[in-house]
Amino acid sequence: MDNKIFIDIETIPSETMPSLDDIKVPANYKDEAKINAWKEANQIESWKKQALNSMQGSIICIGWSWNGESNTLVDPDDEESIINGLMLDIQKISNEIRSPLVFVGWNISTFDLPWIWRKSIQYNLPELRKAIPKDNRLNYIDLMKVWASDYKDFVSLDSCAKFLGIPHETEQGSSVFDWWQAGEIDKISEHCKRDIETTVEIYRRIYE
Repeated sequence: MDNKIFIDIETIPSETMPSLDDIKVPANYKDEAKINAWKEANQIESWKKQALNSMQGSIICIGWSWNGESNTLVDPDDEESIINGLMLDIQKISNEIRSPLVFVGWNISTFDLPWIWRKSIQYNLPELRKAIPKDNRLNYIDLMKVWASDYKDFVSLDSCAKFLGIPHETEQGSSVFDWWQAGEIDKISEHCKRDIETTVEIYRRIYE
């Protein structure tokens, strides 16, 4: 039985927009009026960027696919329940295959896995922490790094899918913020599912 699990997360910023006092201004800005104007113009963008920081943002959705099975865990109000749900799913699969899982995804080594690892510590879930191969490259395959062949390169999932002729949605992960604000949580779930499907297809094209 295959020990590879494909995984993807979607993240959102904190519920509250940062105050102007919390926004960092470029060092070359000295005039107070220009500083305030810059902060006001960049307040929303600064808020969105929290979704890239695991100590400021939250996981709103986790999707996975394994051996033909799949699940999407989504909750806009309870991140801990999502992380707990993932731990239970991983434990169930690990018990079934009786070996450690190999996590496969796009840019997972610098985004998805570190986020999940930190959240497992935040919510005191040692079993999940031990299962996440944060530093063990034998237990994960980062397809973006495989594709780019250079750890300095960033290639989007969308651009790789387009290059390979794999049908893929045009919406980017940046749309998650707008869907979250609009309460369209089902769109976030569907987006995560499609990203997983695309990742699986790219894996097959590379390795099969």
